[in-house]
Order: sequence, then C-alpha cells, then structure tokens
Amino acid sequence: LKNNVVYDNSSDLIRVYADSTSGLTINNNSLYRNAGTNNYGIIGATSYSNWATWLASIYGNSSINTDPLLKNTTGSYSTSTDFQFTDLSPAIDAGTTTSSMTSTTTDYLDNPIYGTPDIGAYEYQPPYTITNDQPQYTGNLRLYADGKYRYTTATTSTATANLSVAPVDGFPTFAASTTRPEYLNIASTTWSTTKSFTASSSYATTTVFTVGDLTPNAYYTLTVDGAVTSNVTCSHCQANGSGIITFTYSGGWSTHTFTLAPDTATPGAFALLSPYQNEATTSLQPLFTWATTTDSGSGLSKYQLYVDDILTVDNIATTSNSTTTAPLSLGTHTWAVWAINNAGNATTSGTSTFSIVAPAVPVTETHRSSGSSVSSQVQNLLAMGNKDAAEALMKQWPNLFPTTPTTESLLAKIAELKALLAAMQGGNEIAAAITPRNDLKLTRSLSLGLTGLDIKQLQQFLNTHGYIVAQSGPGSKGKETTMFGYATKAAVVRFQKANKISPIGVVGPQTRKAIENLSR
Repeated sequence: LKNNVVYDNSSDLIRVYADSTSGLTINNNSLYRNAGTNNYGIIGATSYSNWATWLASIYGNSSINTDPLLKNTTGSYSTSTDFQFTDLSPAIDAGTTTSSMTSTTTDYLDNPIYGTPDIGAYEYQPPYTITNDQPQYTGNLRLYADGKYRYTTATTSTATANLSVAPVDGFPTFAASTTRPEYLNIASTTWSTTKSFTASSSYATTTVFTVGDLTPNAYYTLTVDGAVTSNVTCSHCQANGSGIITFTYSGGWSTHTFTLAPDTATPGAFALLSPYQNEATTSLQPLFTWATTTDSGSGLSKYQLYVDDILTVDNIATTSNSTTTAPLSLGTHTWAVWAINNAGNATTSGTSTFSIVAPAVPVTETHRSSGSSVSSQVQNLLAMGNKDAAEALMKQWPNLFPTTPTTESLLAKIAELKALLAAMQGGNEIAAAITPRNDLKLTRSLSLGLTGLDIKQLQQFLNTHGYIVAQSGPGSKGKETTMFGYATKAAVVRFQKANKISPIGVVGPQTRKAIENLSR
C-alpha cells in the first residue's frame, strides 16, 4: 500500500485489513486523523496506540500524518477536485513509484507528474511560470524542468523579485504525458540594495540567471558562495539601462548562494612623478606626470588633475599619464591626480606642492631672441589679473619693457645712492643727515633673484615686524643682505598671508603699499 491519502474526520480508527501481514509493505502514505483520542490504527491483528508507534513499525516508512491540506471546495468531500491538494500540502512530491507505476507519468486525471509523484490520486500542477510570473521572494520555491514553479513555504509578503532562471538552451517542450523533473530550488532570498539567493539542484547543468530591480547602468560585484569565481560570465557586472543583469553559471551543482552587491572596489594606488614635492620651476605650464594604475573591478574610466584643489583637467584618457594646463601664476601651488573607475569609485594620488618662480637671467643683448616668449608670459599673467607676477617678470627683462623714469623714482634713486655712499664711507651721521624720512617706500617690485639696497631695507622691515627672514647668519636681524633669496621670499609670503594679500612671494604694488603703511 503506497501513495494513499487517508483522511478521517471521525473518531474511528484507521484500519488496514489483510489476510496476512507477511510481505505487506505500507509506506509513503498520508494518514491523518483530526478527531478521536483512542488507538491510532490497526493493521491486521496489531493495534498501534499512537502515530509514533505506527511510524516506528515497518508500516510507517516515509509516511506523513499532518493535514494534507485538501482543497475540499464543496465542503463535503464529494467530488474529485475536493481531494486535490492546495499549494502548500505536505503530500506534494512526497510519494513514490511502485512496481505498477514504473511507467506511469500521469495521474488519475491524466495530468503530468512533476518531480517526485505526489501522495494520492491527483498530481498537484504548479500554477506559475518563471519567465512570466515574478516570484514573491519571502517564500521558497521549486522550479521544474518545463519552467513551471510552486512555493514550498508560505510567503509573508506580496513583494516580488525580478528574478528568472532557465537552462542555457532554454526550457524544453514536454509531451503531455511526460514527467517534468525537478530542476532547481530557490531559498533564502534577500532583495534590497544587495540581491542574494540560494539555489540547489541535483539536475541542473549550465544555468542562466536574470536579475532585475537594480540601479540602471550601475556596476555590481557577483560572488558565488562569498567569493569571486570564473564559473560565472561576469564578476563585475554592469546593469543595463533597465536595471537588469544576466549571467550564466557553469559550475557544478549542489547548493550555492549567489550575491550581487554594489561594486565598491577602487583603482590601485599610484604616485605623482613631476613636479616633485617642493620643486621650483620657471615654467608657467609645467608638464604634470604620474605613475599609471589599474582597476581589477569595473575597469579604469579616466584620470582627473586638480591644481590648488580645483578640478583643472577632466576626462584624461586611461592610456595617458601626463597633461598640462593653461599658464599658472608665479608662486606656490598644490596638485593631485584622481583615478576614477567605471563604477564611479576613485583613488587619489595624494597631494604634492611645487612653486613657479621668475627666471633669474642676466639681461644682455643676447637674450633679445627670447623676447617673444617672455612677452607672451607677461600677457598671460596680465590677462589672469596677476599684476604682481607680470611686473616682477618685466623687471627681469628691462630691455624688453623700458619705462620712462618719473620724478618720484629718480628722487628715490638719489636717496638710495646717497645712503649707499654714506655706508661705504662709514659715516652713520652722514647717512642719517641725508635720509629725509624714517619710513620705508619701495619704488619697484621685488622678487626672487634680484639685488639692491631696497632688498636690504625690505629684510630690515620684515625682521622688525615679526616676519623673520633668518634666525642667524645672512638675512638675520642686523645682518640683512641686498639679495632676494628663498628665505626672503618665505618671509614675504608670511607677511602677505597675514595681510590678506595673494601669497606669491613677489613684492608688487599691493604688498609695497601695505609695507609703506606699516612703516610710517
């Protein structure tokens, strides 16, 4: 006796009458009493007081005694449809074949068998198709080889997952009387920003999964059992414009967990090459170079160059590791490069500092051939509004930019010469006598590489106003020099920052005005 449903609504015993129990096999049955408190049943002359003793006998193998959840649409168990199973019946796929059923592929009503035969005369027919009906992901499901599926656990929500599964060659077409094997079971589905599900099978081969409800065009990392594997067609997958990723799994089957999580991988680390840290250059358009990098995830998309924390050059090709910019101003600058991958994740090189200084070149007739390039640099600086830097460059090339002396500049020059003469004669009294004022009035722009008595006066001003040029030796208080060197430039920069002047290290009109006001 196999594959029978015994449903008892009364207090009667379940009885099996047999002339002899020798060789009698009773298993894979659904035996349910929902009433009665006396003995469970009798087989032949043997009584079984409860289900446990029945199950422990040779007659209870693979049987069930829970409610088979019959449809009973009439309420009186009077038609064949009343004895068919509802969706979550424990009798579904719980039967077995018998010697008389080895070639049987349909049920009492000629419906095809799905997977393992059900207990009873009527085979449950899965109502859903995986390619058309999105599953409710709070319930586990069983997929059969023709693409039909059913739930094996109750769902707790009507929320669905855009998930489809199929053999790589598609679902085959079965004859009406051919058994549909069990193809795949899906459980433990998580359907949020990360999509995850567990699939198990002893039948499936190469399988295609289609996962939706993703961010359109975004990248995701696909793992199998928590690791990236070559058994899938993509490990770093990009969703299409509809938010769908399709991948093929070609590994062996047992139980595997598939996870699609937003791609957070970043490009590899890399370093800046030139200008190197604290490098000084005279070029207003230095060539920026860096070491290349790679991205093992979604792939490298582009580089970006930032100068002074401003995006200066975008969409630099991944095949390039250098670029230049529009002319920059004299002074100190910072620069950095960002590597961006296709998922939008970035790695920065870190920041480096460099400075652009005016060229300290003696002016002779042999340099007139350079006039056109110097003139272009001056025009660029003026166009950017950097008058101090432009004036400093013009002072380096007076033969290219002649000026007409003014009365003020001539008087200042005479005073400078008189003071120099007094110093050479060692007469401080004479110097004091011919120095008409104690205030400092600079008449030209001063920058790195220049010399003159006015530079010594500048150093004296800086040393006496808290912007120390040097703690000892040349440039220190009492040992000021006539050379505008890097120490003088650094002190000027500090003065400019304190007075809210662009800190370029060049003493131009705005800086001279501030010094003049403070020296009175």
